[in-house]
Amino acid sequence: MSYTNLIKNTLDILDLNITFNKNSLKKERIKGRICQVFSGILDYLAHSCPLCGTKEEGSIIRWSFTTCLILLNDVSE
Repeated sequence: MSYTNLIKNTLDILDLNITFNKNSLKKERIKGRICQVFSGILDYLAHSCPLCGTKEEGSIIRWSFTTCLILLNDVSE
């Protein structure tokens, strides 16, 4: 089983476009509490808008990253 599938099954993530690598889990202090942080990548092929005049598929390019903090319920302690 890959790391992506293991983490997605553990966290019950259904999105097919999220991937995790081997070193995606680390512990950090957030607002005074030690938390487990998973770092993943959301990647998908954007479809062109028929109204904007773009004819080629995959011609939309976005050169940035966004960090999202998703809080889950405590499962231990």
